Amino acid sequence: MDIGDNLKLYRTGHNLSQSDLADKLHVSRKTISGWENNRSYPDIDTLNTLSRLYGVKIDELLISDPSLLSKKIKSEVRRKKILKFSYILNIPLCILGYFELTGFNGFNSPFVTLLLLANIITFFTNYTVSKFKILRSLSIIILFIIIFSFNIKIGAYGNASEPYLTHDLSFNIGVILACLVHALLCSFSMIIIIFHMPHKLNIIPFNRKTKS
Repeated sequence: MDIGDNLKLYRTGHNLSQSDLADKLHVSRKTISGWENNRSYPDIDTLNTLSRLYGVKIDELLISDPSLLSKKIKSEVRRKKILKFSYILNIPLCILGYFELTGFNGFNSPFVTLLLLANIITFFTNYTVSKFKILRSLSIIILFIIIFSFNIKIGAYGNASEPYLTHDLSFNIGVILACLVHALLCSFSMIIIIFHMPHKLNIIPFNRKTKS
């Protein structure tokens, strides 16, 4: 019996349809089907939730392949460490980004924009979300628009791009676009700080009995 069969056995044993289980886990029914057909596997947090739901240990869910559990745990721990480091690094980068945006005390460094971009990509590459609530998603979008508009305004008032402007129109357009990109990255950086603080690393209770 493989892992997909195990997951299906526990689901049907608790009289749950794929849709019922999907609603409990805040994932799509297609995701449940993928697990049961061995096209994909649930992550560690989801396995922990399933173990509590079914009243069994996680290693019982993966009894056919114990080595998989160890590999997934190591991968998940590594992902969370990268996520936490990226979040912490984002804070000083965001501050430096605003120094750059406003031209604070003549501050200027092309590396800030590059580091912001690299860190934002790293963060969202390692950030996993099962399902955003519509209200939360809407609030993020609205706040992002507000922050981006504010960044453009303070960038304009700060005249951060003015020292680089010349009589060459195409060059000036490039400078302005670069400032807009920087304002965009600062906006993403602020959204990460406000909405996406990573949770602390959890220790999965292998030997602790779960309640049904």
